Amino acid sequence: MKSPTARFISGVLVTAGVFFWLLLPFGYWLIHGDYERYVWLISGPAPFDQLGSAPVQLWLDIIIGAAGSVCIIIGIILLRKRNSFDN
Repeated sequence: MKSPTARFISGVLVTAGVFFWLLLPFGYWLIHGDYERYVWLISGPAPFDQLGSAPVQLWLDIIIGAAGSVCIIIGIILLRKRNSFDN
């Protein structure tokens, strides 16, 4: 039995994972791309004023990267499980 829903969900999860991984360089560019934007961000209200610190950036990158990896892995597992049931 072929399940288009499982294929759709796995595709959405893999796409979301790739999107999360693409957020990493975009976030770095957003914070460090221009000095005036960097100063504007860190002098702004909370929680944006914490974006200038290295630990916050590190944890943010770890969390976003881990979320992307988990989405991709779950999407691939769902796709392989669906393919194994089709045979």
